[in-house]
Amino acid sequence: MSSDEEARRKREKPHCTAAQVIAFVRTRWKLTSGDGVDIYGDIDDASATELNSYDDRNFRVRVTNGATHTQYTLKVHNGVESQMPQLLAAQSGIMRHLNSHGVPAPMPVRPTATTAAGTASTGQSDTVPVDANQSESVLPETIPASDGQSESTADASAVKLDAPAGDRDCDWEFLELPLTGGGGAETHRRHAVRVLTWVHGEIAEQSSRVVHTPAFMRSIGAFIGDVSTALESFHHVGAERWHLWDNANVLSVRQLAHAVDDLANRATVEQVLIDFETKVLPVAGGLRKGVLQNDANDQNIVVQVGDASGECIPVGLLDFGDMLVSWRVNDIAISLAYFMLGKEDPVGDAAMMLAGFESTFPLTANERRLLPTLIATRLVCSCVCGAYSAAADPANQTYLLLTQKPGWAALSAIRTAGDEACLRSSQRPQRFPTLNSKP
Repeated sequence: MSSDEEARRKREKPHCTAAQVIAFVRTRWKLTSGDGVDIYGDIDDASATELNSYDDRNFRVRVTNGATHTQYTLKVHNGVESQMPQLLAAQSGIMRHLNSHGVPAPMPVRPTATTAAGTASTGQSDTVPVDANQSESVLPETIPASDGQSESTADASAVKLDAPAGDRDCDWEFLELPLTGGGGAETHRRHAVRVLTWVHGEIAEQSSRVVHTPAFMRSIGAFIGDVSTALESFHHVGAERWHLWDNANVLSVRQLAHAVDDLANRATVEQVLIDFETKVLPVAGGLRKGVLQNDANDQNIVVQVGDASGECIPVGLLDFGDMLVSWRVNDIAISLAYFMLGKEDPVGDAAMMLAGFESTFPLTANERRLLPTLIATRLVCSCVCGAYSAAADPANQTYLLLTQKPGWAALSAIRTAGDEACLRSSQRPQRFPTLNSKP
């Protein structure tokens, strides 16, 4: 696999509407509408809301039965991941493992309604007709969330239903969709579809309700430490893969740096990559490795806001599309990179967050020494890939360029402070009582 995977993900982003996906899910899943396992309901078509995503399509829906209702995410994977069954299985495994180890995450719901041949039946034919005028009406709003995408106006003449080959003991089904981004001789791609339980709360993005106080930053760090601790006992062969968004592969973004228009920013990219070559690569063989979530940003962490105190507590983790095996220090480095964005004192906030992380998952001296460089490499990857993806998917520019301006600013802050100052700050953060990241 090479950095061309990033281009393929854009070409093979699912081309579908909420109405199509709901119709497909109805043929394959029986979904409960309340806490009782035997209370089944139907998807409320009007409830469908599309969520932000780099490469997939995700729809939040409500399943109702009288007065009871439950929310789910209907997830349609991009064409690249859909051809990687081991990765899909690893994603299912990590979600189940985290839940069983006290870290709430979406749970995949197993399909229940298939024909004897493993192919869903609509009762008339093996295709679901699409109303081209329906695409906007089924998307009443777009909300910021990490595992979906912005408003869609896609349509197609028909969608074929198909089932996964081989093992039927899986929690996804395949939906064949047209390729619209130049797939060569191929005209369609089978996309994996999942139904995921909904994690209640608010995303950790800074807002009037979610205030990034020093205590909050420390609690987020402790939560990431809980994730790292839980993942020490998890492994799956499907997580062993090459991925452009692995910090270990950051040198591959050189091939995409042409997408950065600003020459000063492009020069910063090259400087960070040289730092990575000289500081990280010589000692990389001695770094601890394991399975990572690999994208614990403020859009992927769910928090609960206290009604009286206003205190926010991390209560869930979303989005496992970037999971892989890599250096364990990368999970906190990546999270630090994103939580530094848009801050008046990004280095100080990172210091508080790191203190929380090390209260539950201590780093080695070598891992700590490399943190400033690893934070910078993730920011470079995010800024470069965001610019590249926005050029390839202009309809989704608002989401894809979300980290651009604050990303370059955070990079500047890290490089201006220097590695030694960043590390000194992290060794002497403002002290707070030990916080429990779990409710």
